[in-house]
Amino acid sequence: MKITVTHPYLVFPVNNAKAMKKLLFTIGGELVYEADVRLDTHNPDFYAYFDVSRFMGQRMELTVEPEMAMSFREADSIDRIDLYREPFRPLYHFTEKNGWHNDPNGLVKIGDTYHMFYQQNPASPQWGNMHWGHATSHDMIHWTQQPTALFPDEMGTMFSGSGIIDEEGRAGFGAGAALFFYTAAGCNSRRSAGQPFTQCLAYSTDGGKTLTKYEGNPVIPHIAGDNRDPKVIWCEELGKFVCALYLEGNTFGLLTSDNFLDWNLIQKLDIPGDAECPDFYPLNVENEPGV
Repeated sequence: MKITVTHPYLVFPVNNAKAMKKLLFTIGGELVYEADVRLDTHNPDFYAYFDVSRFMGQRMELTVEPEMAMSFREADSIDRIDLYREPFRPLYHFTEKNGWHNDPNGLVKIGDTYHMFYQQNPASPQWGNMHWGHATSHDMIHWTQQPTALFPDEMGTMFSGSGIIDEEGRAGFGAGAALFFYTAAGCNSRRSAGQPFTQCLAYSTDGGKTLTKYEGNPVIPHIAGDNRDPKVIWCEELGKFVCALYLEGNTFGLLTSDNFLDWNLIQKLDIPGDAECPDFYPLNVENEPGV
C-alpha cells in the first residue's frame, strides 16, 4: 500500500493475543522505519500511533510480513477520547499517552525546564521497538509529553542512556548544548541486523526541543557483549568526563574523555549480582577525628 504522508501519525489496530507481524515503512525503495506489531484489523484492543512527521510530504509504501489485510487511519495527534481518564492509569506518576514506557533517560534541566527522556514503544503495552520518548516540566510534578525524540535507525533501536549540559562547548556544538548518550542496540531489527551494540551521541542546541544524532556515531565502539546504558558525568578529581558503561555479565567499564567524542577505557570492574543501567557520582564524606 502506498500513501503520501500528510498527517503526523499513522494509527494501526492491535490485538495483544495475535501473532507478531513486521510492519515496514519504505521510501524510494529504502527501508526507513519498522516495528514489530500484533496487527488485527477485525478485533483490536489497542491502537498504535506511529509518529511519521519526519516523513511529511513523502511517498511511502507500507507492507506487512507475513502478509495480511491491513487497515490504518491518519491523525494529527494522539487523539484517544479516553486519554488520561482510563480507570487504571496512575494519577501521580508520568505516563505515556499510548503504548509502553520504562527507563528514564537523559534527565537534564535547561533554563527553567526539566527534560525527561524515556524508553518508549508506540506499538504495544509491552517492551519492544525502543524509541526515546520525551516529556517536560517546570516543577518535576506536572509533566507534558512532547514528540518522540529519538527513533530507531540503521544502527539499532534506542536503548537507555543519559544527558549532560556541555557548558564549555567541548563537543563542538556550542557552549550550553545538551548532549545525550544512548545505546544503539544493533541486531534488534532488519535495518541493523548484524550490528553490535554501540554507544552514540545526540545533541540539542534549541533548548531540548529537538535532538540531532551526531554524524560521527558511534562515539564508543562495541567493547563486549551487549554493552549498553552509558552514564556520563564530569569528574573533578580526574579533570575529565567519565562514562560508566555496562559491558556484560556482572562487568562494568569506566571510560574518560576531554571532549565527549573520544573515549578511553580506563577500568573494568565486577559487581556480583548486578547488571545494566549503571550510575556514577561522587560521595562527599567529612571524616571525624580518628576515622
